Order: sequence, then C-alpha cells, then structure tokens
Amino acid sequence: MSDPLREFKDVSIVHFGDNAEQKFAAEQVIDQLLGEYGDEGMAESIPRVGEAPTMVQRIRGGLYTVCLLLCLVILGHFGFQVYFVKSVYDMGFTYWDEDGSYFENQMTKHLNRDERIILFGDQSLRSETERYRALWDLDITNPAYYFEYAMAYQGDHGTLPPDFIEYGEEIDPGNGWYAYIAAGFEADRVVVKSSTVSSRAPTRSRRSRGRRGKAAPPAPAASVPAIAKPTTKWHVNDEAKYTEVLRLYYAAAEAPRFQSNSKGLVCERLRLLNLENHDYTSRLGPIAYIAGQIAGQTVYGMKSNHVVKVLRAEAERCGLEKNPERLKKLLNAWKII
Repeated sequence: MSDPLREFKDVSIVHFGDNAEQKFAAEQVIDQLLGEYGDEGMAESIPRVGEAPTMVQRIRGGLYTVCLLLCLVILGHFGFQVYFVKSVYDMGFTYWDEDGSYFENQMTKHLNRDERIILFGDQSLRSETERYRALWDLDITNPAYYFEYAMAYQGDHGTLPPDFIEYGEEIDPGNGWYAYIAAGFEADRVVVKSSTVSSRAPTRSRRSRGRRGKAAPPAPAASVPAIAKPTTKWHVNDEAKYTEVLRLYYAAAEAPRFQSNSKGLVCERLRLLNLENHDYTSRLGPIAYIAGQIAGQTVYGMKSNHVVKVLRAEAERCGLEKNPERLKKLLNAWKII
C-alpha cells in the first residue's frame, strides 16, 4: 500500500534534483507544516503539486513570450518598411513606361520640343552623342550645352571630342575648366603607386639616457633592431602623357577664370520640371531625375583624382632632383585650382 506522505514529499522535492541537503531541508519543512496544519487534503493535492511548473519552466515560458513579442515587433516594422518602399516604388514608376522612357503626359506635358531636349536630349536618336548633340545644336554658344554633349561623347567613345579645349576657349574664353577636365581624362593610369620598405635604426628616447645628462652605456649593435618604414613611390607609365597632363594643369591654373557651367544647366532643368509649390512624393520622378543629373557630374569630377596622382609624382620628382623652383610652381598652381 502506498504511503501518501511519502508520495507528497517525493513530488514536492523532485525539482531539487540530486541535491540531498536541499531535499532533506525541504522534507523537514514539510514535516513542520504538517505538524502545524495537519494532513487533511494532502492526498488529493499530490497530482496538482506534481503538475506545478518549476522555476526553470517559468523562466523558459517568459523567455518564449518575450521572443514572440520581439518577433512580432520586428515583423511589423519590416512589414511597414516594405509597404512604404512599395508605395514609393509605385509612385516613382508612374513616371516610367515599360521600356524605361518617361511618360510625357506625366512629366513633360507642359513642355515643348526644345524644352524636352534640354531635359533628356533628343530621345528619338539612338546614341547619347546624337541625343545631346541635339541639345548643343539648340545654342552652339552655350558652354553648358557643349559640355553636356562632350560628356555624352566621352561616354560613347571613351575620349573627349578632338576639339574640346579649342571650342571651349572659343565659346567660353579665359576659362581653365576645360583644360583641367582634359587633364583629368588624360591622366587616367598615367602613374601608379608602389610601396617599398626601407629600414632605419630607432631613435633613443630620453628614458634611455642616464640621469643628470649622463649618457647611458651604448647597447650592443646586435641588440638594436631595424624598423621597417613603408615608403610610397610613384611610377610613371607614360612619360608623354605625364608631360601633357602637367601642361594642361598649368594652363588651367594660368587661365583668368576657373568655373564650371554645369550648375546653370541643372538650374534650368529644375525650372522646366516645375518643382515649385509641389510636395516631394507627387514629384518623385522629376526629383529622381535631377538627383541622377547631379550624381552624373561626379564622373568627370572623379577624374581629377588621377590628376592628383600625377601631381604627387611630380612633387616626388622635385624632391629627388632637389628642384625647389619647380616644386614652388606646382604648389602655386595647386593653390589656384
């Protein structure tokens, strides 16, 4: 015959595992409570005590609940972002048709043919050069139109128009911008950076000296390690192009003016797109177009990094040849540009 007291104690102390001391202490507490309150209803409570969750189970359940709530928050936030992006995507593509061209009724319905050419070039033509040649033909004396055509020509042919500097000087006299842009495209891969490692002995700190100005005894030569110091050098791949880049650079610095005309074309396009008094969401297509135009200007802006490499190589040569006058000329031109 089973002992209800033993069963009650067993189900009560089962969660203490193999800890005999805690089990013994728990049984002492149970005996004390039974002595005070009696054992009435003890047998009926045995199943309920056995089914009661442990502390570990309670903590685990709480963690599961927290994780579930956190997942719901993340999914809700992500779902809102997806909905927002899709809404913007749908609004943006109301300005585009299936082949990627702009809806004239949405974006340029208020413009005439010449104004559309100012925005996009002549879209009836195939190449970028032909499209923006039409823009240049609207006003062959407009420097911004010519520069837009020159960049389209460079994109198609990989080089600037043959008369880029000469024609720039004709329509925009005294502006060194054209010579500098030509130098940027000419300087591509003219010089490359190479690193070498030189060694030198370390200098002694004050701690290595003796007190009161007395020199510390010299260490053996074998105990002084050499310190590797990386040195950057520039290698010129093409001397002819190197000389031409410097010539164009100095020509740009010596010009009376140094000014880009692209900003004026961007402002003209902003006016044609009629962005005044409109919220950004309803005019998302035109705004994206203008952002692309401004970002596209960084293409030739990044070419100036190649000019900087040539200038660093030239400065290195001035130092090696101990030519201060040549270095001074280089620095003075840099201050102007």
